Amino acid sequence: PVLLRGDAQAKRQAIRKLGEIASPASVRARSFALADEAITVQRAALLSLQRIGNDEALAAIASAGNATEVWIRGEAAAALAGDSAATSLRYLEKYLGDEDTNVRMATLDSLGELGDERAIELISRALEDPDPAVREHAADALEHVGDEVAFRAMMGTKRR
Repeated sequence: PVLLRGDAQAKRQAIRKLGEIASPASVRARSFALADEAITVQRAALLSLQRIGNDEALAAIASAGNATEVWIRGEAAAALAGDSAATSLRYLEKYLGDEDTNVRMATLDSLGELGDERAIELISRALEDPDPAVREHAADALEHVGDEVAFRAMMGTKRR
């Protein structure tokens, strides 16, 4: 199979061709590509899984959070801003504890994009992050959610 032995371009093309198929086998194939040595193949797999957006695809994206490379953890956090808010929230909570500032900021961006009031509690926790850039992303995410509770959470921290 191309995803096992092809060059990076052939693998990316195979992932694109799988793009319209949301079967469990196609999700597994794309999940396998997340561990490819080529960054372009990993990125193509993430984007393809994001387009599927079902719980199995989101779980595969979330598994990229265990990657050693910071960029793929950040990309995975961004890709989790999918259609299934409940599933995305479960995975994004883990990313808020990532050691890398950029991953935490990408996570907050995704939480804000979800636009789900259930994300407010997670976002509010990040208002206490030691990094000021993360705190700023948290405030932006709360504004994006636009809920009265989010507004109160944000105003409460700005008074400090």
